[in-house]
Amino acid sequence: MERAGFTDVKAIPWARVPIVKLTDPASGLHIDINVNERLGLINTDLIKTYCDAVPSLRCLISAIKKWARPRALNQPSVPGEPQTFNSHALVLMTIGWLQTRDLAPKLQASPQSAESNEHIFWIRSPKSSKPIPCDTRYHNPTTWVAPRIDALDNLVEQWFRFWAQFQFSRHVIDIKRGGIFPRIPHFEGAAESDNVSQGPRSEPHNKSYPISVVDPFHRSKNVTRGISARSLRKFQADRIMIGQPGYSRVKRILTAGPQQS
Repeated sequence: MERAGFTDVKAIPWARVPIVKLTDPASGLHIDINVNERLGLINTDLIKTYCDAVPSLRCLISAIKKWARPRALNQPSVPGEPQTFNSHALVLMTIGWLQTRDLAPKLQASPQSAESNEHIFWIRSPKSSKPIPCDTRYHNPTTWVAPRIDALDNLVEQWFRFWAQFQFSRHVIDIKRGGIFPRIPHFEGAAESDNVSQGPRSEPHNKSYPISVVDPFHRSKNVTRGISARSLRKFQADRIMIGQPGYSRVKRILTAGPQQS
């Protein structure tokens, strides 16, 4: 990759999904590359569908990531440093928050019964030899109309206020079910309402995890399981408020519109 002109090339072989991180010097775009992670492609398509449905989502996520990176709150795999949020977790948290405010649709809600298993993607857990089925169905929001929202700078301010006071230990963020739910009762009823077996369900809602953000397809996966209580406290304390240092940078991002990041 360095021969091709990319910079900051770094392999992360110890990650749950091994990746190579690099930067495109022309655009400044940060890139992660992995091999044969097909479920990741489906996840990416789902997020793109949400971004197409909610016009403000791309810009909101871009501003949040620009705020998080210099504060070391968007570095899930830096050797010797505490693990913090990966970008996918921040995106899922943002979608879940918008869903609770009826500002984003629920693309995986109430799927119709399938006549075949074409929508099932099977994966193997590193902790079990039994394959885990992932229901990859979601619908395009053809009838959903994005409601009018506040100015984007007000929206991002509300985002910071919400998570700064949020009780992570008592709740789970799950965009498949449409937002934010009490942690244990949510998962106790999950197996009965899902159309396919979820596999082991002890991981996402285990009380030992300070934060629980559930993968929309791999239902036993907590995408924030490596985040410590210390990192979570830093996240909640280091929020930007209007008038504080760093807010003008976020406001410029919101004013400029969506950016690649």
